[in-house]
Amino acid sequence: MNKKGISPLIATVLLISFSVALGTMVMSIGRQVADTSGECEGVILEIQQLNKKAVLCYDTIESSINVILKNIGSTEVNGIKMRVIDIDEEINEVNISNSKILVGGIFKKNIPYSNGMGVYVEFIPSVMKESGEIIYCPGKSVSMDGVPVCSA
Repeated sequence: MNKKGISPLIATVLLISFSVALGTMVMSIGRQVADTSGECEGVILEIQQLNKKAVLCYDTIESSINVILKNIGSTEVNGIKMRVIDIDEEINEVNISNSKILVGGIFKKNIPYSNGMGVYVEFIPSVMKESGEIIYCPGKSVSMDGVPVCSA
C-alpha cells in the first residue's frame, strides 16, 4: 500500500502556527476591551431625584423628553447619547448636543423628541480618551422604563 499524507512534522508546524495566530487575535481583542472599560471605570450617572421622584418625563405640549442627570463619578462625561424605545417598539438614538457633565455636575435638558412618548429611555455616557477618541460607555448608562408624562 502506498499511502500519501502530510508528515507529522509539517502538521505540528501548521498547528502551532494556527495556535499562535489565534492567540494573537484573542489578545488583541482583549486589549481593546480592557482599554474601553478602563476609560469608563470612573463614570457614574444618575437621574436626579426631586421629592423622591426621578426628573425624567415626556412633555406632550413641547414634544420633548425632559431630564436632569447628575455625574456622581470621578470621570468627566464628554457627551450623552439618548436611546428611546417607543410604544411601537421602534428604537431611536439621538446624540445630545452640548451634553458635557463635569465631575459632580448636573445636566438639565429638554430634548426635542417628536416620535411620541417613549416607553423606555436610556442615557449612554461617552468619555474622551487621551488620544482625543470618543468612546461610549453602555455599561454605565442610566435608564427608565415607563417614562411618565410631565405634569403641568
